[in-house]
Amino acid sequence: MIKKDRIALICEDHTLTYGQLEKEILALSKLLLRRKLAFIMMRNNMESVISYVTCLYKKVVPLLIHNNISNIVFADLLERYRPYYIIIPQDYKRDILNYHILVKLREYYILEVDKDYCVDYTMPSELALLLSTSGSTGSPKCVKITYKNLKSNTLSIINSLKILEIDRVITTLPMDYTFGLSIINTHLYQGASILLTDIPIIYNKFWDLLYRYKCTTFSGVPYTYDTLIKLNLLSKLTGLRYITQAGGKLSKKSIAIINEVCKKNNIEFIIMYGQTEATARMSYLPYCELEKRIGSIGIAIPGGKFQLVDKIGNIISTPKTVGELVYFGENVSMGYACNYEDLKKGDERQGLLRTGDLAERDNDDFYYIVGRKRRMIKLYGSRINLDEFETYLIDKGYNCICVGVDDKLFITFTEEINLKNIKEILIKKGIKINAVNFVKLESYPMNFSQKIDYKQLLNMCIEITNTNKI
Repeated sequence: MIKKDRIALICEDHTLTYGQLEKEILALSKLLLRRKLAFIMMRNNMESVISYVTCLYKKVVPLLIHNNISNIVFADLLERYRPYYIIIPQDYKRDILNYHILVKLREYYILEVDKDYCVDYTMPSELALLLSTSGSTGSPKCVKITYKNLKSNTLSIINSLKILEIDRVITTLPMDYTFGLSIINTHLYQGASILLTDIPIIYNKFWDLLYRYKCTTFSGVPYTYDTLIKLNLLSKLTGLRYITQAGGKLSKKSIAIINEVCKKNNIEFIIMYGQTEATARMSYLPYCELEKRIGSIGIAIPGGKFQLVDKIGNIISTPKTVGELVYFGENVSMGYACNYEDLKKGDERQGLLRTGDLAERDNDDFYYIVGRKRRMIKLYGSRINLDEFETYLIDKGYNCICVGVDDKLFITFTEEINLKNIKEILIKKGIKINAVNFVKLESYPMNFSQKIDYKQLLNMCIEITNTNKI
């Protein structure tokens, strides 16, 4: 039983106890109708948390939307899904459709949409939440997550990380992103505290808040930690019990650098792996195994199981053999939706998720991601795994990002590198130099989840190389 006088939420100088949070949720829930669809425009603030948790409590199904979504994409989502409620900041331009203000929630409005616009449809009773896939924020393609998915994954993460009631986490990721949301879910479920902020980690004010409120944990994606390394901010990771990383593959070099700082400051550094389609996280690497198995995503979370399968679906039983990673667990979502008609569908996955990631396992059943099925191209008949090749270059000391299409490989970089040496590496690897384009950029395009937007990066490379040919 969570003590009601414990602090649940902190937003700079304002706090909300669990007792106060419960009162707000109960009051707001009286105004909402069950089994309706709601859009919530998320920021890392109290209004977003209160709205989200109230929807779960009242059995309203929320679609969580990033605060910076464009008006065009938002209008398309509205047309595709026809929500009953829209929960948005007061400062958002609201000439989107006919509505009336149901209630004001601090700096947010809860809008009830004109009934002529809504569609009468029935959603499965187990459907709890809609999230955009992490790589396509703003896309109409959403993952359908159930109440069982949420509870199962929340408990598994709590057990894996040993989250305590006394823990206090600071937000570093958007709440509409599955990794960011799972941090909210796990800490609220455990009765811990959450310091809500949208301040980027590059600002001193972020670190002032972290120290002032004595946070015990910190999470990030590869971009988060690479930024800390690049700006010499790793030394600021002090006073923490543990930190976590998920949302993509961090280089072995970066892991080693971070771990050295963590060892000096008595901090556990825990690598995790997940996908929106599995509610959030599927694996973790126990800290005691980090140095021995650097680069591993670890083992499945409690209640989950991994398998590797070959191209025709046969189970791979031999260690150090690459195959597609398949996951089984109660946190596997129902499937996808692209419009309100898709919300009627039942569970299409039945607890099985083909991740699309290529992986191998060692003799002790620890898993290693080696690439993505979709990140494969052919260069004059030879198959190239872009992730594997990118990792190879990074391990050689060249910070590059690779994208491409058949018969054309783009090697991109933001800092000066020795092109002569890289070309020699390519020749030794049997890659035809005339199929390779080197592209220097000011910065990489990122999506709202702080991941590299490979699609946009590829388009940029094609446009740059075509322009240079003119």
